[in-house]
Amino acid sequence: MRKIFVGTVAVLLCCVLFQTTVLATTNYEKYSNASHGWGLTRNRLHKTPGGVSTAKSLKKYGAYYYGDTSRKVCYLTFDCGYENGNTKGILDVLKRYHIRAVFFVTEPFVKAEPALVKRMKAEGHLVGNHTKTHPRLPDCSVRKIKREVCAVEKAVKECTGEDIDKILRPPEGAYSQRVLKVLSDMGYKTLFWSNAWFDWDVNHQPSVDSVVGQFRTYYHNGMVPLMHNTSSTDRKALPRAIRFLKSRGFTFERFDTVYKKNPKLSIRIKDYTYDDKRASAHLTIETKSKGAIKTYFYKGKTKLKKAPKDAGKYLVKVVQSQTKTYKEVTVSKTFRITKAKPEIRIVVAQSEKGVDVDIFCENRTGERRISFYNQKGILIEQPTSPGEYFVVVKIGATKNYKAASKKLEFVIEEQKDVKGIRKRRITTAYRRHV
Repeated sequence: MRKIFVGTVAVLLCCVLFQTTVLATTNYEKYSNASHGWGLTRNRLHKTPGGVSTAKSLKKYGAYYYGDTSRKVCYLTFDCGYENGNTKGILDVLKRYHIRAVFFVTEPFVKAEPALVKRMKAEGHLVGNHTKTHPRLPDCSVRKIKREVCAVEKAVKECTGEDIDKILRPPEGAYSQRVLKVLSDMGYKTLFWSNAWFDWDVNHQPSVDSVVGQFRTYYHNGMVPLMHNTSSTDRKALPRAIRFLKSRGFTFERFDTVYKKNPKLSIRIKDYTYDDKRASAHLTIETKSKGAIKTYFYKGKTKLKKAPKDAGKYLVKVVQSQTKTYKEVTVSKTFRITKAKPEIRIVVAQSEKGVDVDIFCENRTGERRISFYNQKGILIEQPTSPGEYFVVVKIGATKNYKAASKKLEFVIEEQKDVKGIRKRRITTAYRRHV
């Protein structure tokens, strides 16, 4: 609770600092407050639609209405003024298809539904700003705009303990140069849309087929559809719309991938021989971002609880979270841990029964076989009489070690001691691997 309180104070302090610093240094009267309502000129050729303002004129204020037009990518967005029972279903659909979107929330929505906002954050969605009372921003003073925006920041922090994502959708799409400049100075990106339909009136909802038809007819690279969390039709049409776009080769991304830098996350891990260390010890990660890093290891489709150390083929996935400057990024790489060839050391010694053989090897669980041969290579039982012999030790393969063998030649000699008593001793002639 104390953390949330401190965070809320920090948000309020930032708002005050902005008001006393930026407002004192920026003359917003220089910027036109002529009100515009966002609109589009759509086409059936699947080309980027035209907007009331050009993308170039918007971008200087950090404003957009479409994303990356060089790729088949769609950025789903939802305006959340209040809750009427559809948001959970929308989140369920997005989770099922592994899609992350942008939810633009108002203060009343946040205060009434903190659990939904927490879920949005937990499942990787952006939680953007849709103002406190949903006013037409060109009709507001600079101070009023500031209060509208900061109120939502405070509510998100206070109710969920999370920071809001600095992306805003102007209510009703109403904007001016002054509005965009104020929002930009507050650190916000402004996002309009490149496809929309009549879905906000809960008492006059379009049909599911007509909503799916909006996607079929007007899809284009970098599309930003505007949907409302209160629309039961949008919720029902969403799975069909997603499947249709996927059938056309589209992927889905969060919109912050458009304006945030790529941290150029790189990972290095080579195939290596089993060494009883976990794979994380062989992994090197390089990045410019300070985002939190999470590392996951997989064997086939199975996600492992820990980094592997046994021989086998694996995949490592490194995910670095977004920061204010850098976007979230994921990098994957496959690698193989090969079985090690164990070193074998043999020590032979005289015993009452003949020859004792001690074996020293890292592979402690492999099946062991000891065979004795005379110099003619004939397999014999335990040697007891004087002569030249060699012993062969074979250790079977295990999950981490290859099969291995080693040969050691030795001589059993018989000598008399000072009392004339005959005694035998073993000397090693030489050692080599077979």
